[in-house]
Amino acid sequence: MNLQNIVRLCARNQQLTFFVKVGTHKTPHSRVFLKSAFAASRFPAQFESRLVSTEAFDINKRESLSQTTLKKVKLQFRKYKLRVAGFKLYESIADQIDYAAFMTKLEMPDTFNSWFMLTELHVWMLMARLMANPYEGRTLRNFLVEALWKDVTTRSKKLGSEHMSIVRTQIYELNEGFQAALVLYDEGLLSNDKILASALWRRFYNQDCKSAHHLEAMIHYVRHSMQMLDSTELEDLIDGKKLHWIHIEKVFEELKKK
Repeated sequence: MNLQNIVRLCARNQQLTFFVKVGTHKTPHSRVFLKSAFAASRFPAQFESRLVSTEAFDINKRESLSQTTLKKVKLQFRKYKLRVAGFKLYESIADQIDYAAFMTKLEMPDTFNSWFMLTELHVWMLMARLMANPYEGRTLRNFLVEALWKDVTTRSKKLGSEHMSIVRTQIYELNEGFQAALVLYDEGLLSNDKILASALWRRFYNQDCKSAHHLEAMIHYVRHSMQMLDSTELEDLIDGKKLHWIHIEKVFEELKKK
């Protein structure tokens, strides 16, 4: 039966039904409104002229080429700005955190592993703050982590690991520990100080804490730092506003007063 016969057959019911061929199968009972001279002349009162598509859109609201291009340029510029902000946030850790003071007060050895544990902790705190803003915060977080691994790769090479296979193996092992640390620290952040202390003892101190006083100081440091970060607007982080990390020596001084 051809299309004209189908049209005549269905005209009595004021509807147009036909078979849409999809691959080797035919799907019946598909309704469409045809924008054509034939349909308009056949059914001038029953069928409204409209577009037929897999996606509905208003043709009157279509953006011009210049508007579309401008929007894409803005998105790319914003992404570039977030990338720069992510790397600057990472640099702020190196610029503002006194690694030597941490290692002295907490009796940590001056090693690559100690440096990574301290950096990892601060990167995690920034990540926790950024994820409060799901879209741009997530993008900024990804660039922050990218900056971390670029720095780790550079430092690994400087330590004498010239072969890329060795560097990749080291980074893979660090990354596995990093992912585990995020889970531990997140649980501690959302729980009480006992859970946070357990996370710090297992990851930061590698189950070898010299003193309970040191562990208490680190709990205080994390809570104070998260309070500072949570009070900072996302745009301030993107624009490079200086973060006021509390100095570890000040933490010990405050604990002595209690």
